[in-house]
Amino acid sequence: MLDYVIIRQRDRQDVLLTRAMRDADCWTDHRLVRSFMSLHIRPPTRKRPAMKKLNCASLKTADGKTNLADAISHCMADAPALEELEDCIEAGWTHFAKTVTDAAEEVLDFAERKNKDWPEQRL
Repeated sequence: MLDYVIIRQRDRQDVLLTRAMRDADCWTDHRLVRSFMSLHIRPPTRKRPAMKKLNCASLKTADGKTNLADAISHCMADAPALEELEDCIEAGWTHFAKTVTDAAEEVLDFAERKNKDWPEQRL
């Protein structure tokens, strides 16, 4: 056979039927190849930015725990009165979550990547 259908390995299951058509009018070794396929087109995937991870290893020490607790209590002291936030639970929750994450980012800082890019590992 001289003519082939070239597809990806993962799309091999989508090929239903492949035939080589002969033609009596031409003097050639090549044949028209027709293939029936069942293609499933997926929507493109959207890449999300990588989430930064907090350096939680510093919480293993007593100093790290007390520093974080002090930062959270200091930030919560500056929080608005509970009467203002009682009307909307969602607003209170978002304020609390933002306060805790800001304090944790300030005290703990972000963790460094463990895995370097592969070209740098060979050096």
